[in-house]
Amino acid sequence: MKTVEILGANRFENYTKTRDGSRAIIIEDGKILLTHELNSGWWLLPGGGIEEGETSEDCVIREVEEETGVIVRPTEHYMTLHEYYEEYRYTGYFFICEVTGKGQMRLTDVEKERG
Repeated sequence: MKTVEILGANRFENYTKTRDGSRAIIIEDGKILLTHELNSGWWLLPGGGIEEGETSEDCVIREVEEETGVIVRPTEHYMTLHEYYEEYRYTGYFFICEVTGKGQMRLTDVEKERG
């Protein structure tokens, strides 16, 4: 497992806030599963924020189903990414996942607004 740190030019000397999340790397038949935000044009690995009491693995399973309707199983913790911007440290846990079934997509209101 790799750990990467990105130090933003606008970072404060000490961070006072944290945000942790998990993202999935899902490759099947040479294709990678990405989400697409219509309003921004961004392509993203599926995933999102870790909820209180949730593990990073549980988060990636929940978020992938909510955003794509696909049920996954994390097979490898590929990378941890720490990003420092202003007063924040953002930590992303990236997992290689395999598809195990179909679930139900459940987008949040914010995700719906982003397209």
